Amino acid sequence: MKKILLIVCCLFVMNTASMATTDHIYITVGEAEHSFVIDDKGNLVDFESIRAELDGSFYYENTIFPESKVLTKEMNGQVVEQMIYLFGVKDYKDTILVDATNDKVIDNDDGYLLLNGERAMQVNEYGHSMSTITFDLPEGSRITDVKKDAYIYELPNGAQGRISKTGEIIEYAEAARITYLDDKMVHYHVNMGLKDETMTGVYGVQLKDVSNGQTLVHFKPGTMGHKIGDNLFAGRNSIGQWYLIDYDGTTISERPVGKIPYVNIGRESQGLISFAVRSESGAYLWGYMDRTERVVIKPQFTRASAFNNDFAIVDVDGKKGLINRTGLYTILPEMDRIQVVNNNGVIYYSLKLNDYSGLMDQNFNWLVKPTRYTYANVADEGIYIVKKSNVAYLMGLLDHSGHTIIPCEFSSISKLDEHLFIVEKNEESLVFNKDTSLTEAFAYKKVRSAGYNYIAVSEDGKKWGLSTITGQLVTELKYDRIGMFRNYASKKVQ
Repeated sequence: MKKILLIVCCLFVMNTASMATTDHIYITVGEAEHSFVIDDKGNLVDFESIRAELDGSFYYENTIFPESKVLTKEMNGQVVEQMIYLFGVKDYKDTILVDATNDKVIDNDDGYLLLNGERAMQVNEYGHSMSTITFDLPEGSRITDVKKDAYIYELPNGAQGRISKTGEIIEYAEAARITYLDDKMVHYHVNMGLKDETMTGVYGVQLKDVSNGQTLVHFKPGTMGHKIGDNLFAGRNSIGQWYLIDYDGTTISERPVGKIPYVNIGRESQGLISFAVRSESGAYLWGYMDRTERVVIKPQFTRASAFNNDFAIVDVDGKKGLINRTGLYTILPEMDRIQVVNNNGVIYYSLKLNDYSGLMDQNFNWLVKPTRYTYANVADEGIYIVKKSNVAYLMGLLDHSGHTIIPCEFSSISKLDEHLFIVEKNEESLVFNKDTSLTEAFAYKKVRSAGYNYIAVSEDGKKWGLSTITGQLVTELKYDRIGMFRNYASKKVQ
């Protein structure tokens, strides 16, 4: 996770003040095991030294990093090992600002909130403590989740409870798992064995409205359940019978399911709830119903996903298809994979058939048929395609209508600007002009875009330097890696 902290100082001068903007362009480079920042002239930059020059518009990039740890805990008389991660913070020079001793590190406007079973500590962007709230929890407790009004903590035996953000215990750890269904509804998978050893292994469900503390569904041994949709929940008892729970924020009502013997109930999407029945062979068949349990699409699918933009991906015996809200196929269940791709608000469908990929537009017209390319995916600049040639993979680019921009004959393609692309062929980098469809050679064998009309260049792909697009070298070929330029604008008062 990257952190970009923007501290903005506004200075107002009456009558005689005028504003001008100065751009500061910086890039991260690597040499040996260290990272540095240079400007567009190739000079090393220390962010601390230019704070005044940036006049308050100061960017400081840190990284939240994890370290793994094996946690041993005992639950219901059994000792289990669990891999967990503790988190810390490094700056752009890889200097540790916060040690990896925290269950959670939350990036916020004031810096970072550090959470573990002992305290919640707010630190600034340099890792300096600003405030601390201590927790009175049993030794070995961890913070496993964070919600708007509370933290969920876990004991070494796996039991979970809730504490407020000021450190007071809201509920003691008596639940095997706590799940927030929305901002105010809490769903408890309660293991009564955590409270009474004579009832070890007896699980159940209860629902609570945390906005007012009201328990909506009291503990029922052997039940499981989940949220279906807004103010609608489903539960299943120990003999497999389902019931539905309606809650409008004031009153709650339970109702048994209808005549259909459900074996599973999914979640609501666009007014339709997926459900499963058992076929004569014993397999699950999925369909869709509305909130009144009226069957809208009869059970016939091996799997049924949520509806999105009035369509849902379904599985029939291992093959994927796409249906509309009436259950009619818009893509027959013949595909090995279907994915919905949203590119700047425009919907595309990425499909795989055998070893080939294809792409459809939102009206289900073929842009790329799954008969030639091993990869096809849409991006802002067009549709990237890849085909296998012997043991090599060749790349090309189509426009969003499926027409060729760059022929599929290059080992790599990267965008330089609106008209130019860097392409690689026979281990040599070239520039491709999409307006003329012509390629020209660079002075260096390896070239990558660095943004803002700069490129990273190399002779051997190991040591890199910085150059302008026109070929003027800015730095020596000495860096192990070169990132992308970022524009840090500073407003100054004249």
